[in-house]
Amino acid sequence: MFRCREPKSSFLLPVYVFAVNWAIPLVFTATLGLDWIARLLITMALLVPAAFLMGFAFPSGMIRFNGPNRPWFWALNGAAGVLASVLSLSLSMEFGFSHVGIMGACAYAAAWLLILGRRVSEETNR
Repeated sequence: MFRCREPKSSFLLPVYVFAVNWAIPLVFTATLGLDWIARLLITMALLVPAAFLMGFAFPSGMIRFNGPNRPWFWALNGAAGVLASVLSLSLSMEFGFSHVGIMGACAYAAAWLLILGRRVSEETNR
Protein backbone atom coordinates (compact mmCIF):
# COMPACT_ATOMS: atom_id res chain seq x y z
CA MET A 1 0.00 0.00 0.00
CA PHE A 2 1.27 3.46 -0.87
CA ARG A 3 1.85 5.96 1.88
CA CYS A 4 1.31 9.52 0.68
CA ARG A 5 3.04 12.33 2.48
CA GLU A 6 1.97 15.83 1.61
CA PRO A 7 4.93 17.81 0.36
CA LYS A 8 6.30 20.41 2.73
CA SER A 9 5.83 22.91 -0.10
CA SER A 10 2.04 22.39 -0.25
CA PHE A 11 1.57 25.85 1.25
CA LEU A 12 2.83 27.28 -2.08
CA LEU A 13 -0.58 26.97 -3.74
CA PRO A 14 -2.47 29.44 -1.52
CA VAL A 15 0.54 31.77 -1.48
CA TYR A 16 0.81 31.63 -5.27
CA VAL A 17 -2.93 32.20 -5.77
CA PHE A 18 -2.79 35.24 -3.46
CA ALA A 19 0.24 36.57 -5.37
CA VAL A 20 -1.35 36.04 -8.78
CA ASN A 21 -4.58 37.64 -7.61
CA TRP A 22 -2.60 40.68 -6.48
CA ALA A 23 -0.47 40.82 -9.67
CA ILE A 24 -3.14 40.30 -12.34
CA PRO A 25 -4.53 43.87 -12.33
CA LEU A 26 -1.01 45.27 -12.57
CA VAL A 27 -0.05 42.87 -15.36
CA PHE A 28 -3.24 43.54 -17.31
CA THR A 29 -2.66 47.29 -17.11
CA ALA A 30 0.98 46.95 -18.14
CA THR A 31 0.25 44.67 -21.10
CA LEU A 32 -2.75 46.42 -22.67
CA GLY A 33 -0.74 47.70 -25.62
CA LEU A 34 0.89 44.36 -26.42
CA ASP A 35 -0.09 41.94 -29.16
CA TRP A 36 -2.68 39.33 -28.12
CA ILE A 37 -0.16 36.49 -28.50
CA ALA A 38 2.17 38.18 -26.01
CA ARG A 39 -0.70 38.74 -23.59
CA LEU A 40 -1.76 35.10 -24.01
CA LEU A 41 1.76 33.87 -23.21
CA ILE A 42 1.99 36.17 -20.17
CA THR A 43 -1.40 34.96 -18.94
CA MET A 44 -0.33 31.34 -19.39
CA ALA A 45 2.90 32.03 -17.50
CA LEU A 46 0.82 33.33 -14.59
CA LEU A 47 -1.90 30.67 -14.53
CA VAL A 48 -0.19 27.41 -15.54
CA PRO A 49 1.83 27.09 -12.29
CA ALA A 50 -1.36 27.50 -10.24
CA ALA A 51 -3.16 24.88 -12.34
CA PHE A 52 -0.18 22.54 -11.97
CA LEU A 53 -0.20 22.91 -8.18
CA MET A 54 -4.00 22.48 -8.02
CA GLY A 55 -3.73 19.21 -9.89
CA PHE A 56 -2.03 17.43 -6.99
CA ALA A 57 -4.80 17.68 -4.39
CA PHE A 58 -7.22 15.02 -5.60
CA PRO A 59 -4.69 12.31 -6.60
CA SER A 60 -2.82 12.82 -3.33
CA GLY A 61 -6.06 12.42 -1.39
CA MET A 62 -6.99 9.30 -3.35
CA ILE A 63 -3.67 7.70 -2.43
CA ARG A 64 -3.78 8.82 1.20
CA PHE A 65 -7.39 7.83 1.90
CA ASN A 66 -7.46 4.65 -0.15
CA GLY A 67 -10.10 2.10 0.74
CA PRO A 68 -13.75 1.19 0.38
CA ASN A 69 -14.85 4.84 0.34
CA ARG A 70 -13.06 5.58 -2.95
CA PRO A 71 -16.34 5.88 -4.96
CA TRP A 72 -17.55 8.49 -2.48
CA PHE A 73 -14.39 10.53 -3.03
CA TRP A 74 -15.02 10.48 -6.78
CA ALA A 75 -18.64 11.52 -6.24
CA LEU A 76 -17.73 14.34 -3.84
CA ASN A 77 -15.02 15.57 -6.22
CA GLY A 78 -17.50 15.70 -9.09
CA ALA A 79 -20.17 17.43 -7.02
CA ALA A 80 -17.65 19.94 -5.67
CA GLY A 81 -16.44 20.69 -9.20
CA VAL A 82 -19.96 21.43 -10.42
CA LEU A 83 -20.84 23.45 -7.32
CA ALA A 84 -17.57 25.41 -7.42
CA SER A 85 -18.01 26.44 -11.05
CA VAL A 86 -21.55 27.72 -10.51
CA LEU A 87 -20.74 29.33 -7.17
CA SER A 88 -17.60 31.05 -8.45
CA LEU A 89 -19.49 32.47 -11.41
CA SER A 90 -22.30 33.86 -9.27
CA LEU A 91 -19.90 35.20 -6.63
CA SER A 92 -17.73 36.88 -9.27
CA MET A 93 -20.81 38.57 -10.74
CA GLU A 94 -21.73 39.86 -7.29
CA PHE A 95 -18.31 40.69 -5.79
CA GLY A 96 -15.81 40.67 -8.68
CA PHE A 97 -13.10 38.30 -9.81
CA SER A 98 -10.49 39.61 -7.38
CA HIS A 99 -12.65 38.79 -4.36
CA VAL A 100 -13.42 35.32 -5.69
CA GLY A 101 -9.69 34.74 -6.22
CA ILE A 102 -9.05 35.70 -2.61
CA MET A 103 -11.86 33.37 -1.47
CA GLY A 104 -10.29 30.53 -3.45
CA ALA A 105 -6.87 31.21 -1.98
CA CYS A 106 -8.42 31.22 1.51
CA ALA A 107 -10.08 27.88 0.79
CA TYR A 108 -6.76 26.36 -0.28
CA ALA A 109 -5.07 27.85 2.79
CA ALA A 110 -7.77 26.33 5.04
CA ALA A 111 -7.31 22.94 3.36
CA TRP A 112 -3.55 23.18 3.86
CA LEU A 113 -4.04 24.01 7.56
CA LEU A 114 -6.42 21.06 7.98
CA ILE A 115 -3.92 18.68 6.38
CA LEU A 116 -1.14 20.13 8.50
CA GLY A 117 -3.24 19.69 11.65
CA ARG A 118 -4.04 16.11 10.74
CA ARG A 119 -0.36 15.38 10.13
CA VAL A 120 0.57 16.85 13.53
CA SER A 121 -2.16 14.85 15.32
CA GLU A 122 -1.06 11.63 13.58
CA GLU A 123 2.54 12.21 14.66
CA THR A 124 1.55 12.86 18.28
CA ASN A 125 -0.60 9.71 18.40
CA ARG A 126 2.30 7.43 17.42
